[in-house]
Amino acid sequence: MDKIFEGLISYAIERQNGAERYQPLNTPPWSVMRRLWINGILCGMAELNGETMALSYLERIDHRLDQARKSFAAEPLPLNLQKYTIRCLGRYTAELELCSGDPREKLMQVYNLLEDMVSHLQWSNLSNGLYPLMGHLESILPRLTALQPIRFTRLLIGGEKGPNGTAYVSGAVNSPEQVMATKLYTELSAQNPMVEKWPAICVTYFCGKSDLPISLRNATDFDLKIIQMMGDRFLDMNEVHLAGSCELYFAATKGVSAMRILKVEPGQIPYEKEIPNTLESIQAEVGGGLFQPLYVGEGIVLCCNEEGKLNGMEPNRRLGNDIVCGPFFLVGDSESGNFVSLTDDQLALGMETFAEPEQFTGDEPELEPWMEFYTF
Repeated sequence: MDKIFEGLISYAIERQNGAERYQPLNTPPWSVMRRLWINGILCGMAELNGETMALSYLERIDHRLDQARKSFAAEPLPLNLQKYTIRCLGRYTAELELCSGDPREKLMQVYNLLEDMVSHLQWSNLSNGLYPLMGHLESILPRLTALQPIRFTRLLIGGEKGPNGTAYVSGAVNSPEQVMATKLYTELSAQNPMVEKWPAICVTYFCGKSDLPISLRNATDFDLKIIQMMGDRFLDMNEVHLAGSCELYFAATKGVSAMRILKVEPGQIPYEKEIPNTLESIQAEVGGGLFQPLYVGEGIVLCCNEEGKLNGMEPNRRLGNDIVCGPFFLVGDSESGNFVSLTDDQLALGMETFAEPEQFTGDEPELEPWMEFYTF
């Protein structure tokens, strides 16, 4: 473990003391995400090695990074040590594939780190084994996703001669209201306000080992992200089954505004997105069903699934003396009590508060169905 730790922390130091990736607006810094990926990988390796204690490498990682800030530059890791580091990641990937349960979250940590390495000139070469391992993960992640009992819809909005776009969306989308609640429609309608009527084709699929739609759940944003990696080729996999399709033609909405939110999913880093300010879109963001708005201060409302614990949703984040289960999001609160877009300061506060995904054993007493929340 010490040698792979040195390989990964050396890479992080190279990035910290050298050229950084392009940083999109309103996203967590790459340095923050990089340390979380490396910590997750090291903890996952330790778990596979049989280390039963609650082990976190974050303190060691932060200590080394702080020490390295005193230097003006970092010496690139030699090619043989790069190869060793990539081989260790490859062995870790192979072991995860053999584990029971769903290893995709841990595999995605490896993929995200490799994608980060590709953007670094000293590591982006054809000799250290990085590209073959990335290619393998780009194959295995969709294959594992196709085995999940999920439901999703391929949505096409617009015609051949006008504005159009496609997207994969969660669940079975088969009504104009559901289409208008999607991000794709929000973007197309905002970019083309003169369009009065929109055509749409909705093709719904389900995945899993069975060719019968039994015990399905709506695809999460994580599922959809992996599906998007493969694109329409995902639909040709043996475990992906056609559930139904429909064609719609509906009038454009007028006066439905988009609002900027911060989405927080279990095991994931928070990210910004825009959604229509409609009941349907709010329900979709918390996994469907009833949603619970909770004022957490600073003009911010946290929206979560009211029945997250009762429905067995995955534990997400601690908040006060409770644990929020299932996906949730932060949104602004106007003086009149309506939902509005988050400001830049509110977005930054939310990202800082929920920056690090939390791990739970499942035995926490707070997971019992009761709620008590406090402000940030």
